Amino acid sequence: MRKRILLPLLLCWMASHAQSPVQKIIDSLKLQLHQKPDAKQKAKLYGDLAWYYNMISMDSALVYGVKSLDAAKSLKDDKMIAQALSDYGAILYTKGDYDRAMDILQQCLQIRTRLKDEEGIASVRFKIGNVYFRQFALEKAMGHYMHALQYYEKTKNAQVVGTLETNIAAVYHALKNYPKALEYLRRSEKYLTQTNQESELANTIVGIGNVYFSSHDTVRAYEHFKRGAQLAEKTQNLPAMGTAYNNLGLIYTYRKQPQKAIEYITKSLALRQKVNQPAEVASSQLTLAINHNTLGQFAKAKPLLLESLKVFEQDSIRDKMGNVYVQLIPVYASLGNVDSVNYYTNRYLKHVETNLDDSVVKITAELEAKYQTEKKEKLLIQKEAEAKRKSLLLALVSLFAVFIGLVGYLIYRQQKLKNRQQEQEHELKLAISKIETQSKLQEQRLNISRDLHDNIGAQLTFIISSVDNIKYGFNVENPNLTSRLDRISNFAKSTIVELRDTIWAMNSDAISFKDLELRIMNFVEKAKTAREHIKFDFAIADDLAQVPLSSVTGMNVYRTIQEAVNNAVKYADAGKISIAVSRVGERIQVVVSDDGKGFDVAQADTGNGLKNMKKRMGDIGGNFAIASAEQGTTVTLTFTA
Repeated sequence: MRKRILLPLLLCWMASHAQSPVQKIIDSLKLQLHQKPDAKQKAKLYGDLAWYYNMISMDSALVYGVKSLDAAKSLKDDKMIAQALSDYGAILYTKGDYDRAMDILQQCLQIRTRLKDEEGIASVRFKIGNVYFRQFALEKAMGHYMHALQYYEKTKNAQVVGTLETNIAAVYHALKNYPKALEYLRRSEKYLTQTNQESELANTIVGIGNVYFSSHDTVRAYEHFKRGAQLAEKTQNLPAMGTAYNNLGLIYTYRKQPQKAIEYITKSLALRQKVNQPAEVASSQLTLAINHNTLGQFAKAKPLLLESLKVFEQDSIRDKMGNVYVQLIPVYASLGNVDSVNYYTNRYLKHVETNLDDSVVKITAELEAKYQTEKKEKLLIQKEAEAKRKSLLLALVSLFAVFIGLVGYLIYRQQKLKNRQQEQEHELKLAISKIETQSKLQEQRLNISRDLHDNIGAQLTFIISSVDNIKYGFNVENPNLTSRLDRISNFAKSTIVELRDTIWAMNSDAISFKDLELRIMNFVEKAKTAREHIKFDFAIADDLAQVPLSSVTGMNVYRTIQEAVNNAVKYADAGKISIAVSRVGERIQVVVSDDGKGFDVAQADTGNGLKNMKKRMGDIGGNFAIASAEQGTTVTLTFTA
């Protein structure tokens, strides 16, 4: 976005440029316009032309300002519309049409606020502040200046900060706070001198002269106006030059040197007409007419006064209007025009009366405001006293509540500790009881296992020994009897193995899958002696090898696997039997599978083997599933460790 900031000549609208460079820029922009640019580029060119024409030709600036705004609206580009509004508002300000300028700039502010365009908001607030200043709404002007100043100080834009400080100084000047005005102007002067910005420095120097003139220090005022005029002439800053010459003419008017005053004011008027500043032109015309009247040159004063009056009435510049009425009275008196003398005398008296009425209204409003302020202050004091009383009461209540809460907390904490201690004592008793119970159970298991080993084991061994003695001592020749004796011996031996497994399980607090693997491989090796062609495979997931199972769970799983393997060996005619142990979610899964001939599960379901396997898994909260087909049988056990 082009940085179009209002530079000060006590709020002069734009930076001064020599007309020749500006005209060259305008010619270049027009050349680009004839090269058939696209709609967006054309809108931008219109805006640039409006901006630069604002420095040398008001009519052309207005034409291109309207074209720029229309082009931006046709594109429906909010950012471009805001920029066109900003440019057009600047042109209307320079023209002196402050009401329309304010309306246009407020529209721009709304769009940029919606777009959250911080830089654009600061720029347009700067311009709105200038319009408010021209409308003598000084507090509003200061508010917008300060808002813009915050942004430019934050972004460290020293050039714009210097410009803003000059405009803020103008507000302080209008408020007759001359020390504050000089403070801000001196800041600007220092910055512009350091950065060698002589054109802008001319504006600031003239501003300092204005403050001294208002302070009735015409010597310092004269020095600064002369210096400002020299800088402005050097840099072709026409607005600053016009103001400096006008104010030098005011000093000569104040010193009652009308000829010298007319010389400078005539120069000022020509310059102000050249840059098309209607309000400033009217001000110079009034000052020039006053000096002509002083010299008795009423014929020269009359047209100047009537032309300036039109502008002052249009812009409602009431203090200048009163000055014109007073100056027209001797002009028409010199012409012997009694009616006009009476007319302007009455207008002047009415003007004075209106000012008095306004002053009365203002004083009354100030008194009313002061009364209301005092009333509000008293009410505020009463409210503050009441608030303090309530605050004190609330503090006491809060303190009491905190005390009660603290006591309650201590009682609660003591009771909680007591309950916790009781719970711990109860848990300790349960733990001791559990340990004692486990000890007794372990002792019973040891006794049972000892009895099984000593009694039943010994009896089974005796049976085996007796059978062998019968076979070899009596030289039995009957094949049926020999077969029967062998079956008794083998059954007794198998029972002893089963008994040993039972005793092993009873004596173990926990059984791992590694232990189960060893036990299972024992009976697998025996099975191989009966079916040498069968290949056995046992696989355990690494994370399950050492997972402990209770003796009950371990024994039930072992017996179920044993039953499944025995069935496969005996009935399946299998070539391979696999046992795979893995984890499925939170549960453990054991799969016993073979590649045998399979069987009809529905018919076999009535057998004791399948029922026993289901029951064993049910006893430990597990699941038992069997699937059989021509390709083999799969037994699946799932349970929780």
